[in-house]
Amino acid sequence: MPSGEGLEGDFCVIALKAYDIGSAASHARASASRVICASNGMGLEREWGPGWDSVEKAVVMGGFLPRAGGRVEVHPGGLICESGGSAQRLFEGCGLEVASTREMEAWRWAKWLLNSSLNPVAAVARAANDELPGLGLEPLVRRILDEIVPAVPRAFASRAVVLARGMLDFLLERSANRCSMLLDLEAGRRTEIEFLTGLAERMLGGACPSAAAVADLVRALSSGSDSVEFRDLPPGSGCAGRERA
Repeated sequence: MPSGEGLEGDFCVIALKAYDIGSAASHARASASRVICASNGMGLEREWGPGWDSVEKAVVMGGFLPRAGGRVEVHPGGLICESGGSAQRLFEGCGLEVASTREMEAWRWAKWLLNSSLNPVAAVARAANDELPGLGLEPLVRRILDEIVPAVPRAFASRAVVLARGMLDFLLERSANRCSMLLDLEAGRRTEIEFLTGLAERMLGGACPSAAAVADLVRALSSGSDSVEFRDLPPGSGCAGRERA
């Protein structure tokens, strides 16, 4: 909504880029008593500010690819909502595939694990999800996922890993979606890397070398660099010697 308009409603649903949440938070809080956030990434409470615990969370699983003429290609996945929550009631029957869960935090961390491992590799490779195995990059994606698991709170880690690996298996095998991070790089937009792999890098320090290296590649590409190479990744990361200008 335009920042000067005091729109009001029963619900405010936000699915913003993580770095835009901070600028929209005050307007969202003022517009409705019930706020639903379906944004990717973790660490969003720092962007939102006071009241984050009262924001209902949802997880978008599907892929969306802009096409010519204002059309959008939708890849399967649907929306994960809190069982019995406002989002489930609001979105059921709207055309989206809606699944409810009592494990929302585990699902949020699972999606974070998936996006933090798959998306930066796909973005740097300029490849769709299901093209990564053919490029020899599947081992790198799985290595990054394993590296960043210690960043997940212990209470949710085991379940989040199971969910993330299941999603990853599906995407690498059957999803022709081109991730949003790749679309952002192609359009010259800012990426959400600091709320994904970059967050793990800050939390774990040198304990996630492959994740840190790929995050640096995304940062370099988003800053306009045209000479990033996969050979800069640490040995054993799954793609040593594979170059891409």
